Amino acid sequence: MQTSLSPEQQALRAAVRDFCAEHGDPAAVRAAMATDRGYDDDVWQRLTGQLGIAGLAVAEEHGGAGGDLIDLCVALSEIGRVVLPVPLLGTVWAAAAIALTGDDDALALLPGLASGELRGAVAVDGAWAGDPGTGAGALEHVLDGHVADIVVVAIDDAVLLVDTRKGAVTVNPVMTLDQTRRQAHIGVGSGGARLLASDADLVRRAQDIGRVLLAAECAGGARACLDTTVAYMNTREQFGRLIGSFQALQHRCADLAVLVEGAEATALCASWTAQSDPDELRAVGPLAKAVCAGAYRDVARAMIQLHGGVGFTWEHVAHLHLKRATTSDLVLGDATHCRGLVAEAVGI
Repeated sequence: MQTSLSPEQQALRAAVRDFCAEHGDPAAVRAAMATDRGYDDDVWQRLTGQLGIAGLAVAEEHGGAGGDLIDLCVALSEIGRVVLPVPLLGTVWAAAAIALTGDDDALALLPGLASGELRGAVAVDGAWAGDPGTGAGALEHVLDGHVADIVVVAIDDAVLLVDTRKGAVTVNPVMTLDQTRRQAHIGVGSGGARLLASDADLVRRAQDIGRVLLAAECAGGARACLDTTVAYMNTREQFGRLIGSFQALQHRCADLAVLVEGAEATALCASWTAQSDPDELRAVGPLAKAVCAGAYRDVARAMIQLHGGVGFTWEHVAHLHLKRATTSDLVLGDATHCRGLVAEAVGI
């Protein structure tokens, strides 16, 4: 099992962190999320074109970089640190799900997803109401669905492909708590969804890969919340002393640090499992999602409290993280649901 990043992965992390420092400051994030599409298309083109992030885990024969899911999770962790509003999670998750199916026509879409020319999304159980046989139905609360060209639907024992560019599909953006990650309701007319595979195990694996990707993003967000909080406590004075010198607050931050370190280790373990030991993914995927999303939620909440009055102001970055953490905690099942999946996987 891989327990630390390789030199190449450390270089990748540094490159993505530099990119996010340039394009992901809070002012830029707020400006992008206030636009109609919810993200800056120029930033998206640079992220996918210059850095090639969307194609990291796509095979070279399909236009990608030929890397693996660990590389992709390294990048997602850095993007999660700044809550960068780009449709990356949906795009890379859709590409991974398509690769699992092996469908030739669907595989032809991978170069577009890898280059960022096409944007993707994935819908899972609870989001689809329809008939896989006729290809007609409705999708609710699809992450990145408002800009997705391709939507992969992974439900029960079927993987479907919806091309939103076709006339049989209607896309209706919806209001969301997290404005950095938009959602949409998608209506699919007869023949609008094409069956790619009928395999319950494949569906579950596609869902668990999504959980691993989300876990990596959450771990990065949790780390950013902790670092920002510690930096503030080392500059804010109260009663003539830095608040970081107060023992009670030091103990609180120590507890948060344990959560963050655990989340980062869990995310790395899960990404390795998804890449190298898929048989264990059925248990590790939901476990990673529960641990990392829970840590992100708890650290984001503490971030607001430990910042005092300034933490409650809308202008502070804490609110961006709190809303992302709150919604991420619910995506692909909350902690109770994910723990139930772990228990089922290990036979408890």
